[in-house]
Amino acid sequence: MGIQGLLPMLKSIMMPVHIRDLSGQSVAVDTYSWLHKGAFSCSREICKGLPTSRYVDYCMHRVNLLRHFGVKPILVFDGGLLPMKADQEAKRLRTRKENLERAIEHESAGNTSAAYEYYQKAVDISPSVAHHLIQVLKEEKVDYIVAPYEADAQMAFLIIQKFVDAVITEDSDLIPFGCSKIIYKMDKFGQGVEFRCSSLGQNKELNFSDFSQQMFLEMCILSGCDYLPSLPGMGLKRAHTLIQKFRSYDKVIKHLRYSGVSVPPLYEENFKKAIWTFRHQRVYHPQLEDIVHLSAPPDLVDDVDFLGPPLHQNIVKGIAEGDIDPLTKLPFEGEIIHATFAPKKPYSLIENKRTSEKKRLDLPVIKNVLTNYFCLASIEAKRKYKAPKVMSSTEESLSNNKRLPLQKTTEEFTLDTVDEDKDKNNKAIAICNKRVRTSKSIYFSKEQKDVTLQEGESVAIAVPLKKPRLSAHAGNDNGRRPSVQDAKTSPPAPLFDLAGNESNAEDRQSSRCDISHIDRYTGIAEKSMEKFIAVMASYRHIPSGSRASGLRPPLRDIKNMNTISRSSISRE
Repeated sequence: MGIQGLLPMLKSIMMPVHIRDLSGQSVAVDTYSWLHKGAFSCSREICKGLPTSRYVDYCMHRVNLLRHFGVKPILVFDGGLLPMKADQEAKRLRTRKENLERAIEHESAGNTSAAYEYYQKAVDISPSVAHHLIQVLKEEKVDYIVAPYEADAQMAFLIIQKFVDAVITEDSDLIPFGCSKIIYKMDKFGQGVEFRCSSLGQNKELNFSDFSQQMFLEMCILSGCDYLPSLPGMGLKRAHTLIQKFRSYDKVIKHLRYSGVSVPPLYEENFKKAIWTFRHQRVYHPQLEDIVHLSAPPDLVDDVDFLGPPLHQNIVKGIAEGDIDPLTKLPFEGEIIHATFAPKKPYSLIENKRTSEKKRLDLPVIKNVLTNYFCLASIEAKRKYKAPKVMSSTEESLSNNKRLPLQKTTEEFTLDTVDEDKDKNNKAIAICNKRVRTSKSIYFSKEQKDVTLQEGESVAIAVPLKKPRLSAHAGNDNGRRPSVQDAKTSPPAPLFDLAGNESNAEDRQSSRCDISHIDRYTGIAEKSMEKFIAVMASYRHIPSGSRASGLRPPLRDIKNMNTISRSSISRE
Protein backbone atom coordinates (compact mmCIF):
# COMPACT_ATOMS: atom_id res chain seq x y z
CA MET A 1 0.00 0.00 0.00
CA GLY A 2 2.70 2.49 0.94
CA ILE A 3 2.04 6.13 1.76
CA GLN A 4 -1.11 7.13 -0.08
CA GLY A 5 -0.56 10.11 -2.39
CA LEU A 6 3.11 10.67 -1.49
CA LEU A 7 4.69 10.11 -4.91
CA PRO A 8 2.40 12.59 -6.76
CA MET A 9 3.32 15.22 -4.17
CA LEU A 10 7.01 14.72 -4.96
CA LYS A 11 6.79 14.83 -8.76
CA SER A 12 8.57 18.18 -8.94
CA ILE A 13 11.82 16.59 -7.71
CA MET A 14 11.46 13.35 -9.68
CA MET A 15 14.03 13.37 -12.46
CA PRO A 16 13.99 11.15 -15.59
CA VAL A 17 16.71 8.54 -15.63
CA HIS A 18 17.82 5.59 -17.72
CA ILE A 19 19.37 2.49 -16.24
CA ARG A 20 22.55 3.07 -18.26
CA ASP A 21 23.22 6.04 -15.99
CA LEU A 22 23.85 3.53 -13.17
CA SER A 23 26.46 1.61 -15.09
CA GLY A 24 29.12 0.18 -12.78
CA GLN A 25 26.88 0.46 -9.69
CA SER A 26 24.88 -2.04 -7.61
CA VAL A 27 21.12 -1.77 -7.12
CA ALA A 28 18.70 -3.54 -4.78
CA VAL A 29 15.52 -4.64 -6.53
CA ASP A 30 12.11 -4.98 -4.88
CA THR A 31 11.49 -8.37 -6.52
CA TYR A 32 7.90 -8.77 -5.35
CA SER A 33 6.88 -5.69 -7.34
CA TRP A 34 8.25 -7.41 -10.46
CA LEU A 35 6.59 -10.69 -9.54
CA HIS A 36 3.19 -9.04 -9.16
CA LYS A 37 3.51 -7.41 -12.58
CA GLY A 38 4.69 -10.62 -14.19
CA ALA A 39 1.84 -12.55 -12.57
CA PHE A 40 -0.80 -10.52 -14.43
CA SER A 41 -0.28 -12.61 -17.57
CA CYS A 42 -0.58 -15.92 -15.71
CA SER A 43 -2.78 -15.07 -12.71
CA ARG A 44 -5.22 -17.91 -13.44
CA GLU A 45 -2.44 -20.50 -13.50
CA ILE A 46 -0.95 -19.22 -10.23
CA CYS A 47 -4.31 -19.16 -8.45
CA LYS A 48 -5.04 -22.72 -9.54
CA GLY A 49 -1.52 -24.02 -8.94
CA LEU A 50 -0.89 -24.86 -12.60
CA PRO A 51 2.70 -24.95 -13.94
CA THR A 52 3.80 -21.68 -15.53
CA SER A 53 6.99 -19.70 -15.97
CA ARG A 54 5.73 -16.42 -17.44
CA TYR A 55 6.43 -14.42 -14.29
CA VAL A 56 9.94 -15.89 -14.22
CA ASP A 57 10.52 -14.75 -17.82
CA TYR A 58 9.24 -11.28 -16.93
CA CYS A 59 11.68 -10.88 -14.03
CA MET A 60 14.64 -12.41 -15.87
CA HIS A 61 14.22 -10.02 -18.79
CA ARG A 62 14.65 -7.07 -16.42
CA VAL A 63 17.55 -8.76 -14.67
CA ASN A 64 19.34 -9.22 -17.98
CA LEU A 65 18.46 -5.66 -18.95
CA LEU A 66 20.33 -4.39 -15.88
CA ARG A 67 23.27 -6.65 -16.54
CA HIS A 68 23.32 -5.58 -20.18
CA PHE A 69 23.92 -1.95 -19.15
CA GLY A 70 26.59 -2.88 -16.62
CA VAL A 71 24.43 -2.67 -13.49
CA LYS A 72 24.78 -5.33 -10.80
CA PRO A 73 21.32 -6.32 -9.47
CA ILE A 74 20.67 -7.76 -6.01
CA LEU A 75 17.12 -9.10 -5.88
CA VAL A 76 15.45 -8.78 -2.46
CA PHE A 77 12.44 -10.98 -1.56
CA ASP A 78 9.89 -10.57 1.21
CA GLY A 79 10.15 -13.00 4.09
CA GLY A 80 7.90 -13.85 7.02
CA LEU A 81 4.91 -11.91 8.34
CA LEU A 82 5.66 -8.88 10.48
CA PRO A 83 3.45 -8.59 13.59
CA MET A 84 2.84 -4.89 12.93
CA LYS A 85 1.21 -5.79 9.58
CA ALA A 86 -0.92 -8.66 10.87
CA ASP A 87 -4.21 -6.74 10.53
CA GLN A 88 -3.29 -5.45 7.10
CA GLU A 89 -2.29 -8.91 5.86
CA ALA A 90 -5.51 -10.45 7.20
CA LYS A 91 -7.54 -7.83 5.34
CA ARG A 92 -5.66 -8.48 2.10
CA LEU A 93 -6.14 -12.23 2.50
CA ARG A 94 -9.92 -11.83 2.82
CA THR A 95 -9.99 -9.63 -0.26
CA ARG A 96 -8.01 -12.17 -2.30
CA LYS A 97 -10.34 -14.99 -1.25
CA GLU A 98 -13.41 -13.00 -2.27
CA ASN A 99 -11.90 -12.16 -5.64
CA LEU A 100 -10.94 -15.79 -6.20
CA GLU A 101 -14.51 -16.94 -5.51
CA ARG A 102 -15.86 -14.38 -7.96
CA ALA A 103 -13.31 -15.41 -10.56
CA ILE A 104 -14.37 -19.06 -10.30
CA GLU A 105 -18.05 -18.07 -10.56
CA HIS A 106 -17.47 -16.01 -13.69
CA GLU A 107 -15.34 -18.73 -15.25
CA SER A 108 -18.01 -21.37 -14.64
CA ALA A 109 -20.58 -19.05 -16.19
CA GLY A 110 -18.40 -18.61 -19.30
CA ASN A 111 -17.50 -14.97 -18.69
CA THR A 112 -13.77 -15.29 -19.24
CA SER A 113 -12.97 -11.57 -19.36
CA ALA A 114 -14.49 -10.89 -15.93
CA ALA A 115 -12.88 -14.05 -14.55
CA TYR A 116 -9.48 -12.93 -15.81
CA GLU A 117 -9.90 -9.56 -14.10
CA TYR A 118 -10.75 -11.14 -10.75
CA TYR A 119 -7.92 -13.66 -11.06
CA GLN A 120 -5.51 -10.74 -11.29
CA LYS A 121 -6.91 -9.30 -8.07
CA ALA A 122 -6.83 -12.68 -6.34
CA VAL A 123 -3.27 -13.70 -7.24
CA ASP A 124 -0.93 -14.14 -4.25
CA ILE A 125 2.85 -14.28 -4.57
CA SER A 126 3.65 -16.94 -2.02
CA PRO A 127 7.18 -18.01 -0.98
CA SER A 128 6.82 -21.12 -3.15
CA VAL A 129 6.12 -18.94 -6.20
CA ALA A 130 9.15 -16.77 -5.41
CA HIS A 131 11.24 -19.93 -4.92
CA HIS A 132 10.81 -20.81 -8.61
CA LEU A 133 12.54 -17.56 -9.55
CA ILE A 134 15.27 -18.19 -6.98
CA GLN A 135 16.17 -21.46 -8.67
CA VAL A 136 16.72 -19.62 -11.95
CA LEU A 137 18.76 -16.92 -10.22
CA LYS A 138 21.05 -19.59 -8.84
CA GLU A 139 21.67 -20.98 -12.31
CA GLU A 140 22.25 -17.51 -13.75
CA LYS A 141 24.52 -16.57 -10.82
CA VAL A 142 22.50 -13.49 -9.88
CA ASP A 143 22.77 -12.19 -6.31
CA TYR A 144 19.64 -12.25 -4.17
CA ILE A 145 18.55 -12.02 -0.52
CA VAL A 146 15.35 -13.22 1.13
CA ALA A 147 14.60 -10.83 3.99
CA PRO A 148 13.57 -12.34 7.34
CA TYR A 149 10.48 -10.07 7.29
CA GLU A 150 10.02 -6.93 5.16
CA ALA A 151 11.92 -6.42 1.91
CA ASP A 152 11.56 -2.62 2.31
CA ALA A 153 13.56 -2.63 5.53
CA GLN A 154 16.11 -5.02 4.01
CA MET A 155 16.68 -2.74 1.00
CA ALA A 156 16.94 0.29 3.27
CA PHE A 157 19.58 -1.56 5.29
CA LEU A 158 21.56 -2.41 2.16
CA ILE A 159 21.65 1.18 0.93
CA ILE A 160 22.36 2.65 4.38
CA GLN A 161 25.24 0.23 4.87
CA LYS A 162 26.56 1.01 1.36
CA PHE A 163 26.04 -2.50 -0.01
CA VAL A 164 24.12 -0.96 -2.93
CA ASP A 165 23.99 2.48 -4.54
CA ALA A 166 20.28 2.68 -5.36
CA VAL A 167 16.95 0.87 -4.98
CA ILE A 168 14.48 -0.07 -7.73
CA THR A 169 10.91 -0.34 -6.45
CA GLU A 170 7.30 0.82 -6.85
CA ASP A 171 6.62 1.24 -3.11
CA SER A 172 6.64 4.72 -1.55
CA ASP A 173 7.52 3.25 1.88
CA LEU A 174 11.20 3.36 0.93
CA ILE A 175 11.22 7.16 1.33
CA PRO A 176 10.29 7.23 5.07
CA PHE A 177 12.64 4.28 5.58
CA GLY A 178 15.46 6.67 4.71
CA CYS A 179 16.68 5.48 1.29
CA SER A 180 18.81 8.15 -0.31
CA LYS A 181 18.36 7.13 -3.99
CA ILE A 182 15.30 5.34 -5.41
CA ILE A 183 14.34 4.47 -9.01
CA TYR A 184 10.57 4.38 -9.63
CA LYS A 185 8.51 3.20 -12.60
CA MET A 186 11.28 1.45 -14.50
CA ASP A 187 9.86 0.00 -17.72
CA LYS A 188 11.11 -2.81 -19.94
CA PHE A 189 13.32 -0.38 -21.85
CA GLY A 190 15.15 0.85 -18.75
CA GLN A 191 13.43 4.26 -18.46
CA GLY A 192 12.30 5.51 -15.06
CA VAL A 193 12.30 8.44 -12.61
CA GLU A 194 14.79 9.02 -9.84
CA PHE A 195 14.15 10.29 -6.31
CA ARG A 196 16.94 11.69 -4.17
CA CYS A 197 16.42 12.33 -0.47
CA SER A 198 18.70 15.37 -0.67
CA SER A 199 16.19 17.10 -3.00
CA LEU A 200 13.29 17.16 -0.51
CA GLY A 201 13.96 20.79 0.38
CA GLN A 202 13.35 21.79 -3.27
CA ASN A 203 9.90 20.22 -3.52
CA LYS A 204 7.18 22.56 -4.80
CA GLU A 205 3.90 20.79 -3.97
CA LEU A 206 4.70 20.48 -0.23
CA ASN A 207 7.33 22.57 1.51
CA PHE A 208 9.92 20.42 3.30
CA SER A 209 12.63 23.06 3.62
CA ASP A 210 12.37 23.14 7.46
CA PHE A 211 11.54 19.41 7.88
CA SER A 212 13.86 16.93 9.52
CA GLN A 213 13.93 13.23 8.66
CA GLN A 214 12.01 12.49 11.86
CA MET A 215 9.31 15.05 11.02
CA PHE A 216 8.96 13.63 7.53
CA LEU A 217 8.54 10.13 8.97
CA GLU A 218 5.89 11.29 11.47
CA MET A 219 4.00 13.08 8.68
CA CYS A 220 3.90 9.85 6.63
CA ILE A 221 2.66 7.78 9.59
CA LEU A 222 0.04 10.40 10.51
CA SER A 223 -1.37 10.35 6.96
CA GLY A 224 -1.65 6.53 7.07
CA CYS A 225 0.74 3.65 6.37
CA ASP A 226 0.90 -0.15 6.45
CA TYR A 227 1.68 -0.18 10.16
CA LEU A 228 -1.00 2.29 11.33
CA PRO A 229 -4.22 3.46 9.62
CA SER A 230 -4.92 7.16 9.46
CA LEU A 231 -7.51 9.04 11.50
CA PRO A 232 -10.81 10.04 9.85
CA GLY A 233 -10.32 13.02 7.55
CA MET A 234 -6.54 12.89 7.85
CA GLY A 235 -4.71 13.08 4.54
CA LEU A 236 -1.19 13.89 3.48
CA LYS A 237 -1.73 17.64 3.15
CA ARG A 238 -3.40 17.99 6.53
CA ALA A 239 -0.72 15.85 8.18
CA HIS A 240 1.94 18.07 6.58
CA THR A 241 0.25 21.22 7.94
CA LEU A 242 -0.07 19.81 11.48
CA ILE A 243 3.51 18.52 11.66
CA GLN A 244 4.83 21.80 10.24
CA LYS A 245 2.92 23.71 12.92
CA PHE A 246 3.47 21.55 16.02
CA ARG A 247 6.83 19.92 15.02
CA SER A 248 6.10 16.53 16.71
CA TYR A 249 3.41 13.84 16.62
CA ASP A 250 2.56 13.91 20.38
CA LYS A 251 1.65 17.60 20.24
CA VAL A 252 -0.44 16.94 17.12
CA ILE A 253 -2.38 14.16 18.88
CA LYS A 254 -3.08 16.43 21.87
CA HIS A 255 -4.28 19.17 19.54
CA LEU A 256 -6.61 16.76 17.75
CA ARG A 257 -8.13 15.55 21.01
CA TYR A 258 -8.71 19.10 22.22
CA SER A 259 -10.27 19.95 18.86
CA GLY A 260 -12.87 17.21 19.26
CA VAL A 261 -11.37 14.71 16.81
CA SER A 262 -12.09 11.09 17.71
CA VAL A 263 -8.69 9.59 18.54
CA PRO A 264 -8.57 5.91 19.65
CA PRO A 265 -7.10 5.29 23.14
CA LEU A 266 -4.16 3.21 21.83
CA TYR A 267 -3.46 5.42 18.86
CA GLU A 268 -0.51 7.22 20.44
CA GLU A 269 1.09 3.95 21.57
CA ASN A 270 0.65 2.37 18.13
CA PHE A 271 2.07 5.51 16.57
CA LYS A 272 5.26 5.05 18.57
CA LYS A 273 5.47 1.38 17.50
CA ALA A 274 5.11 2.42 13.86
CA ILE A 275 8.06 4.80 14.25
CA TRP A 276 10.13 2.01 15.76
CA THR A 277 9.18 -0.34 12.92
CA PHE A 278 10.48 2.15 10.38
CA ARG A 279 13.64 2.72 12.40
CA HIS A 280 14.60 -0.55 14.07
CA GLN A 281 13.05 -3.44 12.13
CA ARG A 282 14.98 -6.73 12.03
CA VAL A 283 16.89 -7.45 8.82
CA TYR A 284 19.56 -9.82 7.52
CA HIS A 285 23.23 -8.82 7.54
CA PRO A 286 25.03 -10.42 4.55
CA GLN A 287 28.49 -10.24 6.09
CA LEU A 288 27.52 -11.48 9.56
CA GLU A 289 25.00 -13.96 8.09
CA ASP A 290 22.73 -13.24 11.01
CA ILE A 291 19.67 -11.19 11.91
CA VAL A 292 20.23 -7.60 13.09
CA HIS A 293 18.23 -4.38 13.58
CA LEU A 294 18.03 -1.75 10.90
CA SER A 295 19.39 0.61 13.52
CA ALA A 296 20.11 -0.23 17.17
CA PRO A 297 17.03 0.42 19.37
CA PRO A 298 17.34 2.08 22.80
CA ASP A 299 17.97 -0.22 25.75
CA LEU A 300 14.90 1.15 27.56
CA VAL A 301 12.52 -1.07 25.54
CA ASP A 302 12.38 -4.73 26.49
CA ASP A 303 9.60 -6.20 24.34
CA VAL A 304 10.49 -5.56 20.69
CA ASP A 305 8.91 -8.62 19.11
CA PHE A 306 6.61 -6.34 17.09
CA LEU A 307 9.76 -5.53 15.08
CA GLY A 308 9.99 -9.21 14.15
CA PRO A 309 10.57 -12.17 16.46
CA PRO A 310 14.24 -13.21 16.81
CA LEU A 311 15.31 -16.26 14.78
CA HIS A 312 18.13 -18.76 15.01
CA GLN A 313 21.15 -17.99 12.85
CA ASN A 314 20.86 -21.21 10.81
CA ILE A 315 17.20 -20.51 10.06
CA VAL A 316 17.92 -16.92 9.14
CA LYS A 317 20.72 -17.99 6.81
CA GLY A 318 18.55 -20.67 5.20
CA ILE A 319 15.77 -18.14 4.63
CA ALA A 320 18.18 -15.60 3.15
CA GLU A 321 19.61 -18.18 0.75
CA GLY A 322 16.14 -19.35 -0.35
CA ASP A 323 16.40 -22.87 1.03
CA ILE A 324 13.86 -22.46 3.87
CA ASP A 325 10.28 -21.23 3.62
CA PRO A 326 10.09 -17.97 5.64
CA LEU A 327 6.51 -18.74 6.67
CA THR A 328 6.69 -22.38 7.70
CA LYS A 329 10.43 -22.37 8.54
CA LEU A 330 10.69 -25.69 6.68
CA PRO A 331 12.99 -26.54 3.72
CA PHE A 332 11.67 -26.29 0.18
CA GLU A 333 11.52 -29.32 -2.07
CA GLY A 334 13.93 -27.72 -4.47
CA GLU A 335 14.62 -30.69 -6.76
CA ILE A 336 11.00 -31.21 -7.86
CA ILE A 337 10.25 -27.56 -8.42
CA HIS A 338 13.59 -27.04 -10.14
CA ALA A 339 12.92 -29.82 -12.63
CA THR A 340 9.45 -28.50 -13.41
CA PHE A 341 10.05 -24.78 -13.75
CA ALA A 342 13.73 -24.30 -14.61
CA PRO A 343 14.37 -23.26 -18.23
CA LYS A 344 16.17 -25.65 -20.54
CA LYS A 345 18.53 -22.95 -21.84
CA PRO A 346 20.05 -19.84 -20.26
CA TYR A 347 18.11 -16.59 -20.39
CA SER A 348 19.36 -13.99 -22.83
CA LEU A 349 18.47 -10.38 -23.32
CA ILE A 350 15.84 -9.91 -25.99
CA GLU A 351 15.79 -6.46 -27.53
CA ASN A 352 12.29 -5.00 -27.44
CA LYS A 353 11.35 -2.71 -30.29
CA ARG A 354 8.53 -0.23 -30.25
CA THR A 355 6.57 -1.23 -33.29
CA SER A 356 3.02 -0.45 -34.29
CA GLU A 357 2.71 -3.33 -36.73
CA LYS A 358 -0.44 -5.37 -36.41
CA LYS A 359 -0.77 -8.95 -37.46
CA ARG A 360 -3.17 -9.65 -40.29
CA LEU A 361 -6.11 -11.77 -39.28
CA ASP A 362 -6.82 -14.72 -41.56
CA LEU A 363 -10.53 -14.99 -40.97
CA PRO A 364 -12.65 -17.64 -42.70
CA VAL A 365 -14.54 -16.58 -45.80
CA ILE A 366 -18.24 -16.13 -45.10
CA LYS A 367 -20.51 -17.03 -47.98
CA ASN A 368 -22.45 -13.79 -48.10
CA VAL A 369 -22.66 -11.12 -50.79
CA LEU A 370 -21.79 -8.17 -48.51
CA THR A 371 -19.19 -9.84 -46.32
CA ASN A 372 -17.44 -11.42 -49.28
CA TYR A 373 -16.84 -7.99 -50.79
CA PHE A 374 -16.26 -5.78 -47.75
CA CYS A 375 -14.41 -8.20 -45.47
CA LEU A 376 -10.82 -6.98 -45.14
CA ALA A 377 -9.56 -10.34 -43.93
CA SER A 378 -10.07 -12.21 -47.21
CA ILE A 379 -8.70 -10.93 -50.50
CA GLU A 380 -9.63 -14.20 -52.15
CA ALA A 381 -13.29 -13.60 -51.38
CA LYS A 382 -13.12 -10.13 -52.93
CA ARG A 383 -11.46 -11.59 -56.05
CA LYS A 384 -14.19 -14.21 -56.47
CA TYR A 385 -17.01 -11.76 -55.84
CA LYS A 386 -19.44 -11.17 -58.68
CA ALA A 387 -21.96 -8.36 -58.47
CA PRO A 388 -25.56 -9.54 -58.67
CA LYS A 389 -27.35 -8.78 -61.95
CA VAL A 390 -29.89 -5.97 -61.69
CA MET A 391 -32.94 -6.65 -63.82
CA SER A 392 -34.76 -3.88 -65.60
CA SER A 393 -38.48 -3.48 -65.24
CA THR A 394 -39.01 -4.95 -68.71
CA GLU A 395 -36.86 -7.99 -67.99
CA GLU A 396 -38.54 -8.50 -64.63
CA SER A 397 -41.97 -8.35 -66.23
CA LEU A 398 -41.01 -10.80 -68.92
CA SER A 399 -39.44 -13.08 -66.31
CA ASN A 400 -42.58 -13.03 -64.21
CA ASN A 401 -44.72 -13.90 -67.21
CA LYS A 402 -42.34 -16.77 -67.96
CA ARG A 403 -43.28 -16.53 -71.59
CA LEU A 404 -39.81 -15.63 -72.92
CA PRO A 405 -36.42 -16.78 -71.57
CA LEU A 406 -34.05 -13.93 -70.50
CA GLN A 407 -30.73 -13.62 -72.35
CA LYS A 408 -27.51 -11.83 -71.45
CA THR A 409 -26.76 -9.58 -74.46
CA THR A 410 -28.54 -8.19 -77.51
CA GLU A 411 -31.88 -9.90 -77.75
CA GLU A 412 -34.92 -9.64 -79.91
CA PHE A 413 -37.91 -8.98 -77.66
CA THR A 414 -41.32 -9.89 -79.03
CA LEU A 415 -44.72 -9.30 -77.58
CA ASP A 416 -46.85 -12.29 -76.84
CA THR A 417 -49.94 -11.16 -78.62
CA VAL A 418 -52.26 -14.07 -78.50
CA ASP A 419 -55.83 -13.13 -79.31
CA GLU A 420 -59.02 -14.97 -79.45
CA ASP A 421 -59.24 -14.38 -83.17
CA LYS A 422 -56.62 -15.86 -85.45
CA ASP A 423 -57.31 -13.30 -88.15
CA LYS A 424 -56.33 -10.43 -85.82
CA ASN A 425 -52.96 -12.05 -85.18
CA ASN A 426 -52.27 -12.31 -88.89
CA LYS A 427 -53.27 -8.67 -89.33
CA ALA A 428 -50.87 -7.54 -86.55
CA ILE A 429 -48.05 -9.47 -88.22
CA ALA A 430 -48.67 -7.68 -91.45
CA ILE A 431 -48.54 -4.22 -89.81
CA CYS A 432 -45.12 -4.78 -88.19
CA ASN A 433 -42.76 -4.46 -91.17
CA LYS A 434 -39.46 -4.33 -89.29
CA ARG A 435 -38.02 -5.72 -86.08
CA VAL A 436 -35.43 -3.70 -84.17
CA ARG A 437 -32.66 -5.56 -82.32
CA THR A 438 -31.67 -3.75 -79.10
CA SER A 439 -30.34 -4.72 -75.66
CA LYS A 440 -32.55 -2.14 -73.91
CA SER A 441 -35.82 -0.44 -74.76
CA ILE A 442 -35.40 2.99 -76.35
CA TYR A 443 -38.16 4.36 -74.15
CA PHE A 444 -36.71 3.20 -70.81
CA SER A 445 -32.98 3.53 -71.63
CA LYS A 446 -31.08 6.46 -70.08
CA GLU A 447 -28.75 6.57 -73.07
CA GLN A 448 -31.16 6.77 -75.98
CA LYS A 449 -29.77 5.91 -79.39
CA ASP A 450 -30.59 7.86 -82.51
CA VAL A 451 -32.60 5.66 -84.83
CA THR A 452 -33.38 6.83 -88.34
CA LEU A 453 -36.42 5.24 -89.93
CA GLN A 454 -37.88 5.64 -93.31
CA GLU A 455 -41.40 6.71 -93.90
CA GLY A 456 -43.88 4.11 -92.92
CA GLU A 457 -41.53 2.31 -90.52
CA SER A 458 -42.36 1.97 -86.87
CA VAL A 459 -40.53 0.77 -83.74
CA ALA A 460 -41.75 -1.75 -81.25
CA ILE A 461 -41.38 -0.39 -77.72
CA ALA A 462 -41.02 -2.81 -74.82
CA VAL A 463 -43.23 -1.84 -71.88
CA PRO A 464 -44.18 -3.72 -68.70
CA LEU A 465 -46.62 -6.35 -69.77
CA LYS A 466 -49.62 -7.80 -68.13
CA LYS A 467 -50.12 -11.50 -68.26
CA PRO A 468 -52.15 -12.12 -71.43
CA ARG A 469 -55.46 -13.85 -71.24
CA LEU A 470 -55.69 -17.04 -73.25
CA SER A 471 -59.01 -18.26 -74.53
CA ALA A 472 -59.97 -21.82 -75.14
CA HIS A 473 -59.86 -21.30 -78.93
CA ALA A 474 -56.49 -19.57 -79.04
CA GLY A 475 -53.82 -21.58 -80.74
CA ASN A 476 -52.14 -22.43 -83.99
CA ASP A 477 -53.34 -24.32 -86.98
CA ASN A 478 -53.20 -27.66 -85.17
CA GLY A 479 -55.46 -26.43 -82.38
CA ARG A 480 -52.79 -26.61 -79.64
CA ARG A 481 -51.98 -23.84 -77.15
CA PRO A 482 -49.24 -21.37 -78.24
CA SER A 483 -45.81 -22.17 -76.97
CA VAL A 484 -42.67 -20.12 -76.36
CA GLN A 485 -41.31 -21.18 -79.73
CA ASP A 486 -44.41 -19.83 -81.42
CA ALA A 487 -43.99 -16.52 -79.62
CA LYS A 488 -40.41 -16.22 -80.80
CA THR A 489 -41.33 -16.82 -84.45
CA SER A 490 -44.14 -14.22 -84.39
CA PRO A 491 -43.10 -10.55 -84.93
CA PRO A 492 -43.94 -7.92 -82.29
CA ALA A 493 -46.84 -5.58 -82.73
CA PRO A 494 -45.86 -1.89 -82.56
CA LEU A 495 -47.61 0.26 -79.96
CA PHE A 496 -46.20 3.75 -80.67
CA ASP A 497 -44.09 5.25 -83.38
CA LEU A 498 -41.28 7.74 -82.79
CA ALA A 499 -43.63 10.71 -83.19
CA GLY A 500 -45.72 9.56 -80.27
CA ASN A 501 -48.77 8.64 -82.39
CA GLU A 502 -50.72 5.56 -81.62
CA SER A 503 -50.62 2.62 -83.95
CA ASN A 504 -53.66 0.83 -85.18
CA ALA A 505 -56.13 0.45 -82.29
CA GLU A 506 -56.91 -3.08 -83.29
CA ASP A 507 -53.25 -4.05 -82.77
CA ARG A 508 -52.90 -2.80 -79.17
CA GLN A 509 -53.08 -5.78 -76.87
CA SER A 510 -51.11 -4.46 -73.87
CA SER A 511 -51.02 -1.48 -71.53
CA ARG A 512 -49.27 1.65 -72.75
CA CYS A 513 -47.48 4.69 -71.17
CA ASP A 514 -48.96 8.16 -71.57
CA ILE A 515 -46.75 11.02 -70.32
CA SER A 516 -48.63 13.91 -71.86
CA HIS A 517 -49.70 15.15 -68.39
CA ILE A 518 -46.13 15.82 -67.17
CA ASP A 519 -46.01 19.39 -68.50
CA ARG A 520 -49.15 20.31 -66.56
CA TYR A 521 -47.66 19.04 -63.27
CA THR A 522 -44.43 20.95 -63.93
CA GLY A 523 -46.29 24.23 -64.05
CA ILE A 524 -48.15 23.45 -60.85
CA ALA A 525 -44.87 22.68 -59.06
CA GLU A 526 -43.31 25.96 -60.18
CA LYS A 527 -46.25 27.99 -58.90
CA SER A 528 -46.19 26.18 -55.56
CA MET A 529 -42.48 26.91 -55.11
CA GLU A 530 -43.00 30.61 -55.90
CA LYS A 531 -45.72 30.86 -53.26
CA PHE A 532 -43.52 29.08 -50.71
CA ILE A 533 -40.61 31.46 -51.35
CA ALA A 534 -42.94 34.48 -51.01
CA VAL A 535 -44.22 33.29 -47.62
CA MET A 536 -40.73 32.57 -46.28
CA ALA A 537 -39.39 35.91 -47.49
CA SER A 538 -42.14 37.76 -45.60
CA TYR A 539 -40.65 36.84 -42.21
CA ARG A 540 -38.05 39.19 -40.72
CA HIS A 541 -35.89 38.78 -37.58
CA ILE A 542 -35.34 41.75 -35.26
CA PRO A 543 -32.18 41.24 -33.16
CA SER A 544 -32.79 42.15 -29.50
CA GLY A 545 -29.55 42.99 -27.74
CA SER A 546 -26.23 41.26 -28.05
CA ARG A 547 -25.98 37.66 -29.23
CA ALA A 548 -22.33 37.28 -28.20
CA SER A 549 -23.21 34.39 -25.92
CA GLY A 550 -24.28 32.33 -28.91
CA LEU A 551 -27.66 31.47 -27.37
CA ARG A 552 -30.67 30.99 -29.58
CA PRO A 553 -33.04 34.03 -29.47
CA PRO A 554 -36.43 33.43 -27.85
CA LEU A 555 -39.50 32.97 -30.01
CA ARG A 556 -40.96 36.34 -29.03
CA ASP A 557 -38.12 38.07 -30.94
CA ILE A 558 -39.35 36.66 -34.26
CA LYS A 559 -42.12 38.80 -35.76
CA ASN A 560 -43.96 38.68 -39.04
CA MET A 561 -43.22 42.11 -40.53
CA ASN A 562 -44.92 41.54 -43.87
CA THR A 563 -48.02 39.48 -43.23
CA ILE A 564 -49.62 37.85 -46.21
CA SER A 565 -53.00 36.29 -45.75
CA ARG A 566 -53.71 32.86 -47.01
CA SER A 567 -56.61 34.12 -49.07
CA SER A 568 -54.38 36.55 -50.95
CA ILE A 569 -51.89 33.80 -51.69
CA SER A 570 -54.63 31.50 -52.90
CA ARG A 571 -56.02 34.26 -55.16
CA GLU A 572 -52.64 34.63 -56.78
